[in-house]
Amino acid sequence: MKRMKISNILAVLCTLLLVAAGACLPQVVSRLLDRRLWRETTKREDAYVSLLLSQTPDLFRTLELFRTQRSEILLSEGYRMTEQEVKNAAAGALTEFLTPALQEDGAVYVHPKVTPVLLTGGEAPALSGVFWRCVWEDGVGEDEVLWLDDESGKMVAYEGYLRQPTFVESEYLIAYAVGTPEDAARQVAEFCRRYYPVDDVQLALEKTDVDGERYSLVLSKDSDGRTETCSVPLGLRDGWISFNF
Repeated sequence: MKRMKISNILAVLCTLLLVAAGACLPQVVSRLLDRRLWRETTKREDAYVSLLLSQTPDLFRTLELFRTQRSEILLSEGYRMTEQEVKNAAAGALTEFLTPALQEDGAVYVHPKVTPVLLTGGEAPALSGVFWRCVWEDGVGEDEVLWLDDESGKMVAYEGYLRQPTFVESEYLIAYAVGTPEDAARQVAEFCRRYYPVDDVQLALEKTDVDGERYSLVLSKDSDGRTETCSVPLGLRDGWISFNF
């Protein structure tokens, strides 16, 4: 009789164990599959970004990518540059971009808010890369925005005020340049000659209307006995500048 009772108890315990294992099994399997999927996705994303950034850096290709980009994906971090390096490079680029105004008015740029972004073009992955969006907020919805290339650390685009102060607090002081739109355009052309690895920069007025002046900056460089060129749009309107947008 005792043996029968022990056998019954063991049978009940085994049944309970099987039921408990059966209840937990789907969760265990699901977690294992999630981990595997996460590892495979991360591996593929890392390989994709690494493939993009293993390409030989080219200034003209990078400038073109920004103008022709079709989509953007926010990233948690850059590939080559750290957040602090980007803040320093962005502040330095903008200071050099507006050198005459800074020298006259003594304004100092603070570090912007920065976000790494993966941009892909219409011919992706041939035109794809990691960039940083750097924003100086003015508090009234007209922020200064500078885009920085993660590969080279160079500015590839800028949009903001050139001749008007755009600040609501002293730490957001944005310097302004003096002179006519033509003066401002020549200032940008001179910046491109100093800042980018090019041999020449030509400035041409495309049109003038109620929306302001539209210029074309033609950057050129010699490569293997031939001249390569890249046209960068430049817009000026009521003190607002748009570079490579």
